[in-house]
Amino acid sequence: MPKKILILYLLLSSWTVLGQSFKSKLSFQIKAEWRLGNQNQLAKIGAYTFGTFSYKKVAFESGATVDLFWFYKKYGRKEKGVGYGYEYFVVGGYGDNHNLLGSAISLRNDFVFLNKKQGTSFVGIGFGVNKDMLPAKWSTFNQRKGTFIIRYSAQDYSIHINTYNDFKIGNLFNGEGTDYGETGGAFIGYTKMGANHHHLIQGGLVIDIFTPKPDYTRSPRNKTNSDDGRKNVWYTQKPFENLFLGNLYGYFHYQQSAYSLTSKLGVNSMKTGAYIQNKLHDGFGLNPRYPWDVSKNDSLFFECHGSIFYKFKIYD
Repeated sequence: MPKKILILYLLLSSWTVLGQSFKSKLSFQIKAEWRLGNQNQLAKIGAYTFGTFSYKKVAFESGATVDLFWFYKKYGRKEKGVGYGYEYFVVGGYGDNHNLLGSAISLRNDFVFLNKKQGTSFVGIGFGVNKDMLPAKWSTFNQRKGTFIIRYSAQDYSIHINTYNDFKIGNLFNGEGTDYGETGGAFIGYTKMGANHHHLIQGGLVIDIFTPKPDYTRSPRNKTNSDDGRKNVWYTQKPFENLFLGNLYGYFHYQQSAYSLTSKLGVNSMKTGAYIQNKLHDGFGLNPRYPWDVSKNDSLFFECHGSIFYKFKIYD
């Protein structure tokens, strides 16, 4: 009998120690959004869940979002349609990440979960997947994008880098392997909670590159962006053969407990898009190039959107 009591005592002691060392949080949010801009105009409803888990100083955070959207302008084209999309990501690292600022790294959702946890810090890297499902006319651009994430946070602020691309490296960086459509991009963001922890601000820089699908039935002898014929260049498929976007912009996001406002301002630059993609294709042997018309002047890019949402605390 004393032996059984001793075993039970050891089990209870171990469970108590583990319970003190293991921490987790999980939240869920539903949102409605309206977006206006010179390239994209849409209304969207969606749901987002985000959780953090740590044992001592080993920490993980993960998020997933799904949304349904009605667009009446897409990639600068006045088109109407309905689509949906999803995203998920996992980040692992070192520290205590329970202020939930890691939710700022989402590509599909600019909502950030707020809580009053202070004195936390975290540094980590991770991977994710982001995908749109568009109607028939646009279904060429339904590519899955893989994402690579770096995040650092301390106290009430967070810095993150999130890059995406449609190339595929095994099952870790799980893009579609297509090299067109929303083929690549990156954003660097800074998020800071307000003094009362009921609001936050966020700002950063973004680069987004979009190209049409190559016409694989034709030899890549396009003269546009060919460096006087020294480089192979694709012809591209209709009806989007001239749809190239090289967006470089800054963004600002303000969020209260039940609503948020976001603004984006920058340029759509053929020269920037061509320079970045040419460097990648020429340097890594991803030949041929794409026919960016670098003679075009830069144009203005702007976008603003407002959201209302409701948050549920599932586990804390």
